[in-house]
Amino acid sequence: MEHIYEKNISDSVKTLMWQVMKNSSQVVQGFIFFRNRTIIKAHYDKEGCDKLLKEMVINQENVLRYLRRKYIPHWNENGCIFKDQSCIQKVIIREDGTLYMHIKNSEPHKIITDSVHVMGLLRAKGLEFSPDIKYYIEQVKIAFQDVMLYNLCLTEWGYKVPSPAKLYERQIMSKYGKLEAIAGVKKRSIKRKYLRYWVKRGQMDWPQLRRLINMGNDDYNPTFIRHICKEIREENRACGITVEY
Repeated sequence: MEHIYEKNISDSVKTLMWQVMKNSSQVVQGFIFFRNRTIIKAHYDKEGCDKLLKEMVINQENVLRYLRRKYIPHWNENGCIFKDQSCIQKVIIREDGTLYMHIKNSEPHKIITDSVHVMGLLRAKGLEFSPDIKYYIEQVKIAFQDVMLYNLCLTEWGYKVPSPAKLYERQIMSKYGKLEAIAGVKKRSIKRKYLRYWVKRGQMDWPQLRRLINMGNDDYNPTFIRHICKEIREENRACGITVEY
């Protein structure tokens, strides 16, 4: 069992990201798993959490819209449960107002949006709680496609990128270092993860990312893929950007 002692949730999430990368040993079905049970108690720092998501090129409102559709609470006398879901399991409000959140098989950065979603549900129900949250987390995972973005963020936050994470990044770049390889990925969620890294690097903007995400079924032919990638490269070079993909 791992305990993380940080003052704020944003710092706890950063530490957890580093721990998962440091202790990873293999990739299973596209994820790096950290199977130890983790307990975190920290204060929800809205400004720090919003900043972290922005630095990770995550659109918080889009995520919250998804959570509102999928994570429907079933209320009980001291909180709620989320039936048949893989991340947020249940929420308990203790007598002192502390929130207890049970999370299973989630990703570190999702802890923030999960917490924001839960707090919004509690407020809408008229329930009172403190901004101190205690998390019981069963198994944390990081999507392999997020490795480069995580490594870049960890470096910015002053962490030393662990050796396994550096190895994973080299593996990704050997296969997806060229934009054509990423553009050819048909699953939108996976493609988005790869492209967020280049947005973070300032070598692509959101409209260009969406252009690649929204490719139609008939667009996945070598001629169109070469065309759209060339178009994006030329647009960015015209803006003085040194394109590395």
